[in-house]
Amino acid sequence: MNTRLLKTAIYVSGLLCFYGFLAIRIEPLYNLVLSEKKQTSYWDDNKHGELYYFNNVWDFREEIPPVEPKYQYSEEHPELEEADILTYGDSFLDFSRHTQLSKRLNDSLNADVFYEYSVYPQKHLANKNYENQDQKLLVYTRTERWIPITFGEDEFGDVLDNTPSRKKGNTESSSLIKYSKKLLDILFYDRSEELYSALLQRSYVVGYINSAISTLKFRWFGYVSSFTPRYTFTEDRPWLFFHDQLGDTKSSYYYQFTDDEIKQIAGKIHEFSEDLSDHYNLELVFMPVPSKFTIYHDLIDPVTPYNGFLPRLFEQLDKKGVHYVNLYHPYLNADEYVFYGTDEHWTEAGVSIATHELLKELKELGVQ
Repeated sequence: MNTRLLKTAIYVSGLLCFYGFLAIRIEPLYNLVLSEKKQTSYWDDNKHGELYYFNNVWDFREEIPPVEPKYQYSEEHPELEEADILTYGDSFLDFSRHTQLSKRLNDSLNADVFYEYSVYPQKHLANKNYENQDQKLLVYTRTERWIPITFGEDEFGDVLDNTPSRKKGNTESSSLIKYSKKLLDILFYDRSEELYSALLQRSYVVGYINSAISTLKFRWFGYVSSFTPRYTFTEDRPWLFFHDQLGDTKSSYYYQFTDDEIKQIAGKIHEFSEDLSDHYNLELVFMPVPSKFTIYHDLIDPVTPYNGFLPRLFEQLDKKGVHYVNLYHPYLNADEYVFYGTDEHWTEAGVSIATHELLKELKELGVQ
């Protein structure tokens, strides 16, 4: 009897593993067991804020608006060569809980605004063999905590890389190599760990059990994930803050930048601007998005003053003649929340303010 039970358990486990292997590669199978369905090409289609899923604690559930159709997949999104304005950046531009900023520009200016979810514009432009005769504008966004990393010594070479990853004429010489690569891509899927994790967290049965255990650990022992070590509750919402804004690294609110470090980062941004101009006749408009903890640190730590990274950076960019959009002061003075409590991204108020401030800067540059 015990042997039969053991065999049955092994067979069932094998079938479940095989189902998981197929499910992360076949979306209908994947969604069949999920309480929150995934959408192709949408990373931001969770029901709750993204930081909730590091904990799965019911107390941190904050429902945010459902995703809207992404602008870059719409019929009105122009081809790169046809665009009047180019927009590149991180997940803030791609966040589709509200009308995306690039779409708002497209509508407000009645212009063809191109958008690409990429923090390396030159790589994308080079891969597309982009050529531009008339000077155009390129709007580039980067969240505050990633600016010292992106424009630091280690990563800056990637930002300025103008070499296409696939040059014309460089095709695989052997069809066998092609098919072998495709087979390896299927077997060792890039996003497998991420999708397996989501499968465990959001499947009907296992997801509920996981959340129930996590909630009990929090309520009884105060346990939260090390990815979101600081939290609080206000009258209307829970708040979680991501670890990289709280430590002693350059992405942190607490890191004390020297004047030389600020000047070096500003110099790299200026070099980035010059490179876009020299290679592609594109004029940079840089729009840093303040980190959530920069704006709402008072909820957790009302004592420690801000390290002043953005105002100090703006001062140096002014000296170098780099066009930028200052969201720091408008966000500080906003009447509504500009970030979600359990998500790192902007609310409707946040993206509306960003659009308003960007349009003001573009108007000063002669864009009507």
